Order: sequence, then structure tokens, then C-alpha cells
Amino acid sequence: MARPFRLARSSAFLGIAHLTEAALPFVRNVTIARLMEPREFALSLTLSTIVAIVELVTDVGIPQLAVKLDARAVRARNTLHTIAAGRAIGVGLIVALLAEPLARLFGAPGAAWAFALTGLSIAVKGFANLGVKQMGRDYRFGAEAIVIVVSQVIWTTAVVVLSFIWSDHRAMVAGLLFYSAGFVIGSQFLSPVRYGLAWDKAVVTEAMRFGRPLVPNGIALAITSLGDRIAVGSKLSLEALALYGPLTTTAILPRGVALRYVNNLFLPAMVRTVEQNGDRAPPMRAWIAVISLMAVFFGLGFMCVAEPVIRLVFGARYTPTPLLTSLMGMLLVCRILVTYPVPLAVATNRTWFIAGSSFVSAASLFPATLSLFMNHSSLTNGLAWFLGVMAVVETLGPQSFS
Repeated sequence: MARPFRLARSSAFLGIAHLTEAALPFVRNVTIARLMEPREFALSLTLSTIVAIVELVTDVGIPQLAVKLDARAVRARNTLHTIAAGRAIGVGLIVALLAEPLARLFGAPGAAWAFALTGLSIAVKGFANLGVKQMGRDYRFGAEAIVIVVSQVIWTTAVVVLSFIWSDHRAMVAGLLFYSAGFVIGSQFLSPVRYGLAWDKAVVTEAMRFGRPLVPNGIALAITSLGDRIAVGSKLSLEALALYGPLTTTAILPRGVALRYVNNLFLPAMVRTVEQNGDRAPPMRAWIAVISLMAVFFGLGFMCVAEPVIRLVFGARYTPTPLLTSLMGMLLVCRILVTYPVPLAVATNRTWFIAGSSFVSAASLFPATLSLFMNHSSLTNGLAWFLGVMAVVETLGPQSFS
């Protein structure tokens, strides 16, 4: 009885942590939406989005690979630390070097310094201790949950307090730096193993084999997740991005947190089952049932509550039309359903399979972007065409993978 109780308690901690990941970013976005002008709000949202998307774009599965390692494999874990740190430094440097063109792309050339410091925050986070993540192999999620909650609280506190002082995007820049530092310090403090760096050619080869198929998946995620904001912000305006931001934030944050939670719960079970006897059917059947219920719940729920929630929370000037909320709800259903191969693909090292759903979403952005070149009577009309085209393509696209 003790083991099921500990598993339930640890899973509950992880669930609270992922709920925090949804709630506190929402608090941040609401705060800056009400304290900043729409252009500053859109710019702040862009900075935080870049950090999130860059993490996805360059994700080569290091945390997931750490879960697959035995806790006694010190040299292997330290090699993963080296890879993670090198990746973060490289990516952070690239973002810093692209700060000027990114600022001009979003019509804010004076904010190049902010994009450069965003790159610094990415580099800092790469020094987190993977020992916290590795504890999940034994269903011990408490330490990871604490790191997530504390770092999110630090980020949110910094943004809220500084928004009252500055009322511009400087608050978000400072919050990102505090968040990365808090995440690294928390992981080092709570990890049961010492942080170290090493280089094992066999582990590097395995990491490359495991992560290489995720690279095209990351490119597709970049187009999907950041491309829509680039398209809206650059082709329409930052004002349009300010309207689009609350809509996507309300839709994506709860979905993302729920998916990360169920992924973290199912992945250890998938890994252990595959390692022991290769019988993957029971956890896979349960996984498909969970994903299907989530798609219905989030899609229909968003259509019903998004409009009044956004009006109440963000303010009347950000209220979407019923057409926009319906189209976004359709997108939610599609983007949840196409994630069903993820935990099994990771457990069996067939990470190339994950790229399929991402490419469907990425492909939908190109015709959607072309729709922005039409003459639209209003920003809302342009956004409706944009979301409508993506919804149609992502509804039909998965049929090509069946």
C-alpha cells in the first residue's frame, strides 16, 4: 500500500507543478496586458514566446534520455549535462546575434537589447541538473515539481512587481533572467546527485541517434509556434498580435500543461514496459483514451468559455469574436489528437515519428500566412481567415499519416 500511496502523492505534486506552469504565465500575461499599452504587451509576449519556442526548436530529448538512464550511470549523466550546456550556450548566442533583425521584424528596433538578453536567459538555463529529471524514472516527481513551482513564482513575482514600476517590456526581460537563474539553482539544490561535466563518445552517439529525428520536429515546431506570431505581428501589426496573444495564451497554456503532465506520467510506464517485455498495449490503450477525452474537453470547453474569460481577465479591448474562439477550439482538438504517438515513440527510440504531427501543423501555416496578404476589412477579419485556413489544413492533414 505504501508504494501506490507514494506514487499518487508524487504524481499529485507533479500535477500541481504543471498547473502552476499554466496559472502563473496566465497571471503574468494578464498583468502586463492591463499595465502596459498593447504594443508593449505584444512585445513582452513575444520575448517570453521566443524563449519557450527556442526550447522546443532545439530540444533533442536530453531530459527524456536522462529518464532512460540508470541513476548510477554518473559519467553518462554528466555527458548529458555537457551536451545540454553546450546546446544552451550555442542557442543563446544565436538569439543574441539575431537580436537586431528580430527587433526590426516586430517593428521595435529600439528593443534589440531585450532580445539579446533573452538569449542570455536561454544560455543560463542550460546548466540545470538533470538528476532532478532522472528521479522520475522511479516515479519520484517531487523535486522536479518544486523546481518548476519555485522558478515560475520567481518569474511571475519579478514581472508583476517591475510592471508596476516600468510598465514596459523591461519587466519581462528581468523576469526571464530571474526565472532561468532560479531554475538552475533549484535543480542543483534539490538533485540527489552532484552536477558534473564529462564526455563519453558512446553516450554522445546515443544522444545524437536519439535526438537527431527531433531536429526536423523542432524546425516544424518553430514554424508552427513562433511562425504564427511572426506572421501576424509582421504582416498585420503589433496591435493585431496584442489581440492574437490573449487568444492563443488562453488556448495553448492549459493544453500544454495538461499534455506535459500526462506525458510525464505515461513515459516512465512506457519505458519500463518496453524494457521488460515489449508489451506496450495496456499503457498505449489508456494513453489513447486519455488523449481523446482531453481533445473533446479542451476543444469544446474553449469554445464555450474563452470569450467571457478573455474579456473579464485581459480586458474588453482584447475580447475575441465567437468566430475566432470557434476556430481556435477546432485547432485545439486537432493539435491534441496528433500527439498520441509521443510517449511510445520516445520509449522505443522512434523519435522520428513525432515529427509527423509537427509537420502537419507547420504546413498549415504557409497557406494561412498567404491569407494575410488579402485585403481585410479589419484586424479581426484577417485573424479569422488566418485561423480558419490553419483549422482546415490541420483537420485534413493527419489523414495523410493514417
